[in-house]
Amino acid sequence: LSVMAGYFASYMFPFIVPGYLQIFMFPFITPQLYAPIAFLEQWANGTLVSGGIDLHLLDDDIPAGTYGIEAGIPVPTNIALSKCRDLWNDSITHTFVNDDGIMTWLGAAAGNTTLHTLLNTTFSLTVAQFTILYGWLNNFINNLSPVLVDAEIISALATETFYEQWANGTIYGEVFLPDGFLGEFNSSYAGPPYFEVGLPTASNLTLTECLTLWDETGLDTFIDRDSFTDHWLPAIEEDPTNLSYLEGAFSISTSQLDAIIGTLYALINLTVPSTGRVADLLEYELDMSLTE
Repeated sequence: LSVMAGYFASYMFPFIVPGYLQIFMFPFITPQLYAPIAFLEQWANGTLVSGGIDLHLLDDDIPAGTYGIEAGIPVPTNIALSKCRDLWNDSITHTFVNDDGIMTWLGAAAGNTTLHTLLNTTFSLTVAQFTILYGWLNNFINNLSPVLVDAEIISALATETFYEQWANGTIYGEVFLPDGFLGEFNSSYAGPPYFEVGLPTASNLTLTECLTLWDETGLDTFIDRDSFTDHWLPAIEEDPTNLSYLEGAFSISTSQLDAIIGTLYALINLTVPSTGRVADLLEYELDMSLTE
């Protein structure tokens, strides 16, 4: 939504909107104030760009000719602006922009009359308006989302969620994988030893710190073979010099480094490596034992 608002503020507002609303008569209305209104008008009715907005204009990584952000194209929804605001308000439980609400909408779109009644009670839309919104959601998920997933705009979000799960065991502040990420691959990998440094206790590592720790070009990261041998392995074996070195190299606290070291130790299982989680993953991914 913020990307869309930026597009409206920088392009739609100064070049197209004046002719539509004679905005020059109201110089006190700024692009920042109008952009959210313009977005909702475009989303609901295709008011400003009747053929729809090509999302390639917003991000070069999205293929040209990618449409579908608007619900009101080709048929306007005629949903009032106040109701559009409600539909996009993530503080309202049953909107399609929060985790619980989207499931309600998808269930209603699939034919659940109880959920449809709940949405109707909340938003008081017409049957025709609900029909349009259900179709829009289905198209967005089935056709538009796969395209966006391949774009950098979504890849960046995926990167952030990966590091948040690794660092704190949460995604956008919520616990979705309490048994750890690896349990999604194989139920026998659920629970400790965790892949995440932030399970069962959040490490509070920042995104910047995570990016540095996982930087494959970094000389001191634990994913660099030489660095792992020279610094991380001795640190796992409690060598004070290397513990101090790594703490300074990444500007992290002693407790955060201890959490990372503890996670690496548990994953590798230095005592009996063939029974460690790394050995499990090698067998799962390559069908080979650690010895092989």
